[in-house]
Amino acid sequence: MLSSLTTSEAIVASVLALVVIAVSIIFFATLIMVVVRRERISSLVNHGEHADGKQKSLGDFFRSLRKK
Repeated sequence: MLSSLTTSEAIVASVLALVVIAVSIIFFATLIMVVVRRERISSLVNHGEHADGKQKSLGDFFRSLRKK
């Protein structure tokens, strides 16, 4: 397919394909990081409990981060 294109068209097509691949990699990497960060925060929150045995909330988690 690229053989029917001129040299400049082939270069533009290749660069465009690389840009599309790079954008998709960045998108999926960001998506994975968001999911991992959300699960890590929820696991930290679910791991902690108050002295009376009640579950810590997400607000408690962020308040404890601010105190440090």
